[in-house]
Formats: sequence, structure tokens, C-alpha cells
Amino acid sequence: MSWKHADFILGGLDLNAPGGDYVVTAFEEMTSPKEVIWGSGDVTHEGRARGDVGYPNKTFTLTLSIRPQDDTSSLETCLRDLYDVITAVDDEENTVWFVHRPAADATWTTTRQIRVLHADGLVPTDQKMWKSRHLSAIELRLECEPAWRGTETTIVDGVTIHNANDDTRDNYVDISNLVPGDLPALARIECLSLDGNFTAWRIAVATGNAPPCLEWESLSGSWGAQANDASCSGGKRRDFSSCTTDWQSCGQMTFTTVGNFGLYRLFARVYDEAAAGGNLYLRARWGITSTANNPPEADSEVIGDQVQVRPTRYNTALDINGQIWVDLPLGSADFRYNTWYIDSRRPAYFSIKLEAKRTSGTEGLRIDRLYLMPLDEAYCFVGRTAGLSYAGETLRVSSIADKAYLLDSSGYIRLFPPVEGQLIKLAPTPDIGTVRLYFLWEEQYPPTQSVIQSGGIDRRMTVTVVIVPRYL
Repeated sequence: MSWKHADFILGGLDLNAPGGDYVVTAFEEMTSPKEVIWGSGDVTHEGRARGDVGYPNKTFTLTLSIRPQDDTSSLETCLRDLYDVITAVDDEENTVWFVHRPAADATWTTTRQIRVLHADGLVPTDQKMWKSRHLSAIELRLECEPAWRGTETTIVDGVTIHNANDDTRDNYVDISNLVPGDLPALARIECLSLDGNFTAWRIAVATGNAPPCLEWESLSGSWGAQANDASCSGGKRRDFSSCTTDWQSCGQMTFTTVGNFGLYRLFARVYDEAAAGGNLYLRARWGITSTANNPPEADSEVIGDQVQVRPTRYNTALDINGQIWVDLPLGSADFRYNTWYIDSRRPAYFSIKLEAKRTSGTEGLRIDRLYLMPLDEAYCFVGRTAGLSYAGETLRVSSIADKAYLLDSSGYIRLFPPVEGQLIKLAPTPDIGTVRLYFLWEEQYPPTQSVIQSGGIDRRMTVTVVIVPRYL
């Protein structure tokens, strides 16, 4: 990065303005080489990248002068202003930025800024300079965050999506604009609720094809009974009316491995037909098969943990453990390329089988779909606070601000929901595939706020994505 004939601004103090009080005579970066930190194979379960590259904080040294002043008092004022900026860096309540802009950039479109974490200064004590009312060879040493930040840019502007991925609705937005930079860009994802009272959002990033959404009414074979249901993805569901106390197969679905390699978290949209509920359990078995519509082959099969079919948050006194749709998390399925593509050979199909059982009483199960949420690149879960968002309110999930927060319809911050996983960053656009952001959300069960159910498939929100590119 060239520094000559450039603007340097430190905490609002212009250090190289033409005709200004300060002039930079030397600028040098002293940053040590990068450090590579390889994550373990399962870190993506926490929403982290499989291999993280850690970069050290940047260190800069600046040599600057204070131009001749009219009197000693003016010289002292210039020096005091510089001192105030340096000391402000160590104040936790302040954020001090170091800004670089080429002088030829009159529109400030290539501006780079970086947050200063620590600053030191050395001022010469040459009496001759004080008598001549100017100072030179002032040395500043700045320790900053690992990367420069570019200009904030909107790359998705108010795209409407639904809480379903079927023939007529999408639950994702495409990142069609190029994401510039050397490191993953910081992002602010804004979700404006158009209807419904949303309580939790799952957000994922993936490159390539949309992940499979397995519509259970499309099962091949005599598994349960198909029923029309406008509240379900695809307009239909599959019913299993008499679950037993032993594990009972609810069928399996397969999908081709081509274009679908990846690590996924499984979400089954299910409904316990019993009013009291709470006695029904579901689990997934997954693996590979050489034949379509077959269950996973035994030597490849992984059996997931059993999960109780009940709302994410519930109150037993309200007797609403059953008879509502819930997005049941059934763990993760490893369909990654490195796991299954061996010696230039790949399996033909991935297969996922669902099984249900009851512990007591009479239980029936309805299955809408099984959604595979990608985990390979980024994933986070935000919310699970009853009554979190109402129509007209906006959730912001921001790695720029390093927090998630909710704005009411007037634009005021209302609360800060908890976040699991990492706040989303977007990698510089690759040469292959389409980068997409995927969403699933839940909502409170009216009229109470004590039960959280799967968000209706007709629920809508608009998505806006703002990025701040990062450069080494």
C-alpha cells in the first residue's frame, strides 16, 4: 500500500492534509508473518470454518512533524490533540480508527480503515525546535487489528423470502455481487419481519447448489399415509398414525451425491398428534447406498441420537406439548467430499432414514419435510426468546458490530438476543458456485409466549446484506 501523497487520519486527526498542522514523513508496517491454525474436523458443528488462518495484529510506525506555528501555545495545542488521540486508544469506551486514503481518490471509494488497539508516541525534546515553534521526528507506534476494512457496501437489498424451500417458495438469498477483499468480509444481515412473531433464526452460508429439502410425502413405498395440508411445505405431509414402543421405520429418502457433498444439520418438521404429547421420539439414520430409495447400507450407516418430539420451549401447564409443528433438530450428517470421495470413486446416493417410537400412551406422527442446513462454511443460531420479533421489526446479525440486536418498528434497539455459533462473515467470492444465505425460523405459539413452534411456511421476511471487505 503506497503511503506517499495519501491522507492519514488517526481518531479524526488528519495527519497529512495539504496545508494542515501535521505532515507524515515516514510510514512503515512492522507486522510479523501470518500464523496458520488448523481446526479439528468437527469444528463446523459450532459454526466455524474447517481450517482457520489466524493473522497477527498489524503494527505500524509513523514519523511525523508539526509544521511551524504562530506561537508556542498553538504548538502545544497540536501536541495535546495528538496526545489525546493516543490516550483515547486505551479507553475501553472509545474506538479509535486509523484511516488511509490515496490523495487521488477524491470520492473516498478506496478508503481503508483499521481499528487501533494500542498506541505509543515519542516526542523529541530539542529546545531549538520548540523555539522555532515546530516539531519533527515525532514517532508513533500503532498496534491495530489484523486487517484493513474497506467501504461499507450493500450487496443484497430487501429480497423477500419464505420459511420454506419448495416449488413456489425459497428460504435463501443469492449473493450475486462480488465480495471483494483478502479475508472474509464482515457482514450485517438485516431480517425485516413482514408477518408472524419470530423467536429464533438459523442462518447458514454455503457455496454451490441449494441443500436438499426432502419432502416426506414423496416417499417411495407404502410408508404411512399421504395427506393434503396447505400448512406444509409442498402442500402435503405423511402421517404415521400408530407409533409403537419399538423403533418403527418412517421410510427413507435418497438424493444423488453429485453437487450435494457437504456437512449438514438435519431438521425434521414434525407434528405430534397427541394433545398432551411428550411421549414420542424420533431419530435419523444416515449413510450411503448404491440404489435410489434404499435405506443406508449397514456398513456406512450412522445412527443419530433419539430426540423428543416437543416444542423448543414449552410450558407443560399449558398442555401444548403436542399438536403443533416443530422443527426438530436431529443432529448432523457428514456427507462431505473428503469423507466419501475415495481414490477417484464416489457413492451413488446419500440416504437418510427416519424412525419413531413412543414411550407410553397413543401417539401419531406427521412428517412434513426433512431439511438439510449446510454447516460447511458458516452457521449461527440467534434468538429463542419468546415474543422476540413482531411484524415490522428487524433483526440485525452483525459481525461488523460484533453482536446481534433487534430494532423495533421505529428503529430503536429493543434487545440483544443470544447467539450460538459465529456471527456471519462472507468469504471473497469464489470462481465457482453461487454463494447463498439460508434461513429457517421459529415463532411463538399464539396467544401465549411460553411455547415456540416451527415458523409457518407462509411467513415472510425481507433480507438485506451489508458487507465491509477486509484487506491484508
